Amino acid sequence: MTENGKPFYHNWTLGSFELCAYCLYLRKIEKRAGLGNLYSCRGVGSHFAREINLRQKIETRKDLDLNVLQDAARDKVSELVEADKVDLKSEELIGMSKKAAAAKIIDSTVKLVKVDRQFLLPQIQPLEVEVRTRIDLPQWPFGLDSRLDCITPGIIRDFKTSIRRWTQEKADSEYQPSIYTLQYRARNGKDPDDFIYDCLQYLKSGPRAYSVSTKRTETQIIAVLNRIEIMHKQIQAGLFPPQHKDHWKCSARWCRYWRADCKYVSH
Repeated sequence: MTENGKPFYHNWTLGSFELCAYCLYLRKIEKRAGLGNLYSCRGVGSHFAREINLRQKIETRKDLDLNVLQDAARDKVSELVEADKVDLKSEELIGMSKKAAAAKIIDSTVKLVKVDRQFLLPQIQPLEVEVRTRIDLPQWPFGLDSRLDCITPGIIRDFKTSIRRWTQEKADSEYQPSIYTLQYRARNGKDPDDFIYDCLQYLKSGPRAYSVSTKRTETQIIAVLNRIEIMHKQIQAGLFPPQHKDHWKCSARWCRYWRADCKYVSH
């Protein structure tokens, strides 16, 4: 999105560009939606249930019943599958009908929702949910758009689902907390006391719920802005290189454009 000719990049843009700039081109320039898979659909369903709960909790200060949250996640997954937004040729779903694929995704999604409701959501009393923010950054040739999952007193919280456990090292290396800290600063006149990732990990032995805390220094924030500036220059020059073909991102499982849209993949 641009304003007066100045681009505003969303908080996820840098990470997407560095993983595969051509994917970002297909998504933002070509406006191709691509297809999700079991993992992304499960994440959307879990996030949807959490958002519904936290929005109403601002006023009620109580969590919704588990069955309400699981029904919300179930409906969201079914909606995505029925709308042909999930790749039924992906490794985990190949050969399945829409009904069977939705059932498989729902089975693991409602289990994640259960541990979120049991272990993480009771700890959270939100002030704001899905907070859309924009900052101009007059010293830089770009601005930043973000949507913060949840703000509690002094704390930014973000929600993640994953196969592998998020380590402290991974949380500390993410760009998102730096960008969100700037957004929080612009809205509140000070930095947050903490940034917390609320994580759900799906394992065959059973899902796990945990949180990881991370903070950012001014030096770390500037380093991320420097990275965004380099990305900005490449985008302005029309340079959207693909990821290396042996990278995990360049695969049918992890790229929503790999199967049909990518001109750099030979099938």
